[in-house]
Amino acid sequence: MSGLKRILMAVLGLCLVCAAAGCTLPVLSQRPVTVESREVVSQTDALVVNMKIPVVGGIKDEALQARINAELENAARMEREEISRLARVGEKLPGTTYELHWDYRVTFNKNGILSLVTTSYQYTGGAHGMTVQESYTYDLIKGEKMSLAAIFQPGVDYQKVINEEVEKQMVSDPDKFPAGVTDFQGIAENQPYYLEEGSLVVYFGLYEIAPYVSGIPEFTIPFTRFDGGVRAELLE
Repeated sequence: MSGLKRILMAVLGLCLVCAAAGCTLPVLSQRPVTVESREVVSQTDALVVNMKIPVVGGIKDEALQARINAELENAARMEREEISRLARVGEKLPGTTYELHWDYRVTFNKNGILSLVTTSYQYTGGAHGMTVQESYTYDLIKGEKMSLAAIFQPGVDYQKVINEEVEKQMVSDPDKFPAGVTDFQGIAENQPYYLEEGSLVVYFGLYEIAPYVSGIPEFTIPFTRFDGGVRAELLE
């Protein structure tokens, strides 16, 4: 019997044993997908646009890939259309040029899970611009966008752990959070988040729980804080 046949027979035997025992085999690791940039650059006296839009490739499910790229493309398009409208109809100070800078970063890409973050900076006059951060995490095996709850095993009180970590980190950084935890009322059901290797990051918008100068508050929470309650794909 060749080496390949022996391997196939061993896998088949393991499958039969697991089936008889009522268990399942772990999902084989999925190869990372590709993420490339589509750039949109334009400049007039009224508006400067500089965008890097993520384009995902390498997903076997072409319909899913199309949905993901459409969601990301639509988010970028809406930002551009809105600031273009403001640049046309807004009352600008003499010499003021509106600006839109849009970029992204991939934070997790393995085992059939993709997590990325987009950042939009808009300047429409005044003392400073505004930055908005959005995150997108997809289960490429199930073909769906992942909620925060979907990261964890059933029954895990992840909200309690996250709230405790956020409060602890806020208290430990009084320069960034001068009001302490006064403005933090706990995470929302649909709390924005993204994934990194070995950790979860939850974040809040400008002014939400801290002054503007503190930027976008982010809290990195190691998966180990959830005592094994995180999905296996994120731990491999």
